[in-house]
Amino acid sequence: MSANTFLPKTVALVLMLFSRSAFPESLWLEVENVAGKINNPSVMLVDSRAEKDYLSGHIPGAVNLPVNNTFDPGNQFRVVGLSAIQKLFRKAGIEQGKEIIIYDGGGFIDAGRLFWVMEAYGLNQVRVLNGGVPAWKEAGYELNKEETIVTESGFVPMVNPDRVASVFQTKLAILDENTSIIDARSDIEYAGEESKSSRKGHIPSAKSIPWENNFIKKDGRLQLKSVAELRELYSDIEKSAPVVTYCNKGKQSSLTYFILRSLDYDVSHFDGSWHVWGNDPELPVSK
Repeated sequence: MSANTFLPKTVALVLMLFSRSAFPESLWLEVENVAGKINNPSVMLVDSRAEKDYLSGHIPGAVNLPVNNTFDPGNQFRVVGLSAIQKLFRKAGIEQGKEIIIYDGGGFIDAGRLFWVMEAYGLNQVRVLNGGVPAWKEAGYELNKEETIVTESGFVPMVNPDRVASVFQTKLAILDENTSIIDARSDIEYAGEESKSSRKGHIPSAKSIPWENNFIKKDGRLQLKSVAELRELYSDIEKSAPVVTYCNKGKQSSLTYFILRSLDYDVSHFDGSWHVWGNDPELPVSK
C-alpha cells in the first residue's frame, strides 16, 4: 500500500512524479496517475483477481484476466503455451501497442506474475498499479460492479527470450560468474531445512533474497518497501549483468522479477522454478 493514498491529491501528485522518475518506463504507477488514464483509449486496465472478486467491484473500465488462468491446467507450475495464451489474451481484448496497467487485491503477487507473463509473451508496455484495489478505494475512488464489455482482439503472442529462463539457460547461469541467480523462497528452504520438492537445497550459486523481504508490515498488512529500501535490498546484485529469478513454482519470484525490472535490472524468470529443479535428480543442488 502506498502512503500516497493518504495524502492530499496535490502532494500525492508531487510524490507520484518522484516515483515515476525513480523507475524506468514508469513500471510502477500510483493511483492518481492511473485515475487520469481511465478514459484514455490507448490504455487498458487489467484486473488479475479471480472472477468473483472482479464482479464484486473493480476499477471502472477494467477487464478481468485472472492470473490463475495463465497456469497450465496440466502443470500448475508452468505458464500456458502460445496457443492457450493467445486465446486468453484475445478474449480479454489484450492488444500490442496499448499501455496495459495490471492491478490485484493489493498483495502484488498476482499482478507481478501477470506482469511477467505478459512480458514473456511479447507485450512491452505493461505497468502495475501500486497497492491495487485497496489503494484505489482508500484514495476515495469508486469501484464498478458491471462487467466491462470486451471486443476480442487479434493479438499474436511471441516469446521474449530476454524474459524467460529455461532449465538449460539456468544451468549456464550457474557457470557464469557474471550472472546472478536469486532464490525468492524462504531462508529455511534455501538452506535445505525444508522443501516442497523431492530434494532439498538451492540452485548452485543462487543468492537468497526471500520475496517477503520486498515488504514491510504496516497496519497489520504487507506494504512494498520504498524505492531506496528496495535498491538497498538488491544492492549486492550486479546491475550490469543478467539476473535469473526463481521460487517454488514461479509465482512469488515473478514479484521479484517485477521489482528488478522496475529497478532497471536485466532480469529473466525461471518458470517452474524449484518444482522443476528440485524434482530432477540430474540437476545440481547446493545446501
